[in-house]
Amino acid sequence: MTASTRPTPPKLPRPQRAPLATSPTLAAVHQRLLERPQLASQLQAQLWQQVTSTPLLEADPTQEGKYLVTFLWRGAAHSVLLFVNRLTDEKNLADSYMRRLPGTDTWYLTYRMDGDWRASYCFLPAPAAAQAPWLQGSQVRLRQALDGGLPDPGNPVTCTNRRGFVQSVVSLPLAPAWPLGEWPVFSDDAAGAGRFDGGGLGAGRGDADAGRLDVGRLDAIVDLEALGRQIWVYTPALIDRAQSWPVLLVLDGEVWLKRHHLHLALAQLMDAGLIAPAYIVFIDSGGTEQRWQELGDSDFGGYLSGPLLNWLKTHYAISPKPAERVVIGQSLGALTVLRTLVGYPQLIGSGISQSASLWQEVFFGELNALDAMARPLAGSRAWIEVGSQEWILAPLQPKAVCQLREAGMQVKDMVYNGGHDYACWRINLASALMHLLPGPNALPGPGAYPAGNIA
Repeated sequence: MTASTRPTPPKLPRPQRAPLATSPTLAAVHQRLLERPQLASQLQAQLWQQVTSTPLLEADPTQEGKYLVTFLWRGAAHSVLLFVNRLTDEKNLADSYMRRLPGTDTWYLTYRMDGDWRASYCFLPAPAAAQAPWLQGSQVRLRQALDGGLPDPGNPVTCTNRRGFVQSVVSLPLAPAWPLGEWPVFSDDAAGAGRFDGGGLGAGRGDADAGRLDVGRLDAIVDLEALGRQIWVYTPALIDRAQSWPVLLVLDGEVWLKRHHLHLALAQLMDAGLIAPAYIVFIDSGGTEQRWQELGDSDFGGYLSGPLLNWLKTHYAISPKPAERVVIGQSLGALTVLRTLVGYPQLIGSGISQSASLWQEVFFGELNALDAMARPLAGSRAWIEVGSQEWILAPLQPKAVCQLREAGMQVKDMVYNGGHDYACWRINLASALMHLLPGPNALPGPGAYPAGNIA
């Protein structure tokens, strides 16, 4: 597969327009500005004194359980585009342009959302009347512009996207929560940054201070002859190599390791007894084109269950039980998770699939080829989730879940209120792992999810 021939994700408009609304607070300020424009500076200052953090959250006075979420930006601009993951419709950007309070440099836009919603977002101000850069060129340029917007200076909660841009995160009161409070933030030193380029076993060992947590050992492995790629293997301090342990195979490993420090976040859960101790293997994607080739239409499950697993068994005390070998992926990676579980259930028996790219027909072809009556996937387990705001992917998940269950797989079918978003995926991983690899103190039921979201 080449860049020119690789499949293109469908780009369809939202089936329903984003739920725009009116904030009582902003409506009152707007009306006072119209009545007394000479007080614009004073009224603007009063507004920003009142709003101590952004976005502004107000209980919806007309609908119980819903919130009015008002995004605010301050600065001189010809226009400001608000990019909110899967609320912004790339086919209808008009609904995402912010409104300016008359006579001020304050911009605002309000949505009406359910109380369990979470999303990453950023701002794209256009400085002049010339055509905004996100309106120039191809769909690729549009996506690059949207991904590279500015975070919210009034919101300390952030998330780094795949391309490395920091975006802000809005979470409403009923959104799934990280079991230990907020998603942990580690310094690069604590996370082991700067030791990722080691050349062999033990190259990443360090004793960096991450609070009271013993951070364990990070091995940076460059064994191209055996593996064909860079991997990183994290060994939590709780692991005794005299016995075997579960293993997590994390696709897009460089993103999860370097941008999100997932190994330390999960080490905290292990230390708290919420998930079982496990080796964490971060698998480098090799860049955009290699990722499309391997996680798209090729048999990457053969690599995971063959060369990679064989190498790991030689160098680490990983569990021989398929159920304790968990492959984790998002988007194209999530599709690969499902294909691996279907193709190699005798070697890898558990998976976490987040927002799988089910628009690709290859997976359903493989499912249709199974003899469901023989229940070939009995003993395999999967956590499969999708965001309710993913209007292309969400309708496809029920069909996949139904066929997998018919073939014998145990499936936890989840729908969260969010989009195609690391801000959601990283939080939800806690619930998924407490389900598949629970520790002695694992939370009951769905874990971080509100009751009622399990199918």
